[in-house]
Amino acid sequence: MYGIMVSTLMRENNHHSNMKFVISGYYGYGNAGDEAILQSIIQNLNLNFPKSTVTVFSNNPPATEKLHGVEALFPGVHHVIGYTNKVIQKGIINQSINIINEIKNTDCVIVGGGGIIHDWFGSFQIIKNLEKGILGKIMGKKTILYAVGAGPIKGWLSKCTTRFALSFFDSITVRDQESMDLLKSIGVKDDIIVTGDPAIILQKASESEINNTLDRKKIPDGKNIVICLRSWFHYKENKSNLNKNRKLFNDRIIELCNFISCKPNTNLILLAFQPSEDMVFYNNLIKQIKGDYILIDDIQKPGILKGIIASADVLIGMRLHSLIFAISDNVPVIAISYDSKIDSFLGTVSDDIVIHNVNEIDVESIKEELNSIISGTKEIDYRPTVKIITENSRKSQLVLKKLMKQD
Repeated sequence: MYGIMVSTLMRENNHHSNMKFVISGYYGYGNAGDEAILQSIIQNLNLNFPKSTVTVFSNNPPATEKLHGVEALFPGVHHVIGYTNKVIQKGIINQSINIINEIKNTDCVIVGGGGIIHDWFGSFQIIKNLEKGILGKIMGKKTILYAVGAGPIKGWLSKCTTRFALSFFDSITVRDQESMDLLKSIGVKDDIIVTGDPAIILQKASESEINNTLDRKKIPDGKNIVICLRSWFHYKENKSNLNKNRKLFNDRIIELCNFISCKPNTNLILLAFQPSEDMVFYNNLIKQIKGDYILIDDIQKPGILKGIIASADVLIGMRLHSLIFAISDNVPVIAISYDSKIDSFLGTVSDDIVIHNVNEIDVESIKEELNSIISGTKEIDYRPTVKIITENSRKSQLVLKKLMKQD
């Protein structure tokens, strides 16, 4: 049904096509998952509003402009202090004026996507992540919360803050049912539409770009097992068992990597989605790998990363968007979950996906699962549910298009 609606909307002559959008989210931090969300949003804006312009609030404007081909600004003074002397010299007043003018001259403020509604760092983080939408509504602009994830929201003040902040948005879409249930449970009364993560409909890079990258990495013939991990044991809820959990995790991953790297006709490919964080873990890991491995830590384009994962025989993924990329191309996955968002997404795909809690990784189980997938004794087909998930993910586009038609 939504496929027909999208086609119909695309054929319409939209007199609002010359519009300006600003996008705010966790962008410019070198996280391929968030950059994939941004790229997908931009692709869909170009499709549905072809004559419009887009500006992104980014922690690294030059990198965002180069990667996505759009204008970019620092998101606020609290983001740029200490970034460079040149930025500091611009002054707090000039930076604030730039932000206000950008929102003043826009038609719509898009906040999202990604898991940006949480109180991992306190209730202030919620306001900080949603502030552009709040400011936009105060200035009379249209505002949309676009395919976001919510949780955890544990504190009383955080719940009040969330209710207050979300009241400034004209439209709210969330990427999973759990996010909607959480927001409703804390008293958000606005209409909320469950959609999907925008990254699932991200277009891959061209075949030549993907093949050139694979050729440059000199990956031998054989079965490609891609592992995409992340550093995690630094959040406050893990502090009590921090050292124990970290050692158990490291030991089990090393055992798994050694099993794969020493397996005949099998390539171990380590993929870094956010090198600035991930390489702290990977640098320690590779010192202890006994066999051969290929490290990919220099790819920024989400479309190329999606293509690399699409060429894999199996993905062992900890990062959500590595799993989304794999499943969207029907690549078998084995998941390591550090957050409910992993379980939530995979629960919409298949009950047969093996999910290991980050603190309870069963290496022998993973070995058996790998062998059964590689040998073909276990058949994987995500395509029927991926089709449904893909259609659902387009709902945010439809909601935005409807919002922009309202005068």
